[in-house]
Amino acid sequence: MDQIDLRAAAVGVVAGTLGYVLVAALLGTGEARPLLVQAGAQLGVLAVVGALVALLQRRRFGTYTRTAALRTALTAGGAGLVVVLVLGVAASAATDGPGLTPAVILVNAAIWLGGTAVGSVLVRPGEARALRTVRAAQ
Repeated sequence: MDQIDLRAAAVGVVAGTLGYVLVAALLGTGEARPLLVQAGAQLGVLAVVGALVALLQRRRFGTYTRTAALRTALTAGGAGLVVVLVLGVAASAATDGPGLTPAVILVNAAIWLGGTAVGSVLVRPGEARALRTVRAAQ
């Protein structure tokens, strides 16, 4: 049975959150076009994070189907989404902002879950590194 690699998911949460916040800080403005550019850049960063998570899982456990890596990437994406939403609520409370709207939640969910899912699906299934080493020695 394919299992979720919590170490790879934790790496994905940290890398995804840092990349997401970095893109938001570099491209953050209030106009409509830059918001689309920002969302696209964040989606790209999270696709790379999804691929990283899938590669880490394949290296440790092996991924014999794409759904094995997809589960771990979606776990990382969901946890990262929660972290970003909590940070958004804290920032909104500190600045008397409007808070979280349903649109913000849906856009962030699409970016986090969609980006990590796309990235994980791009990684080819394969054996764990330990299995490759044993087979090469035989």
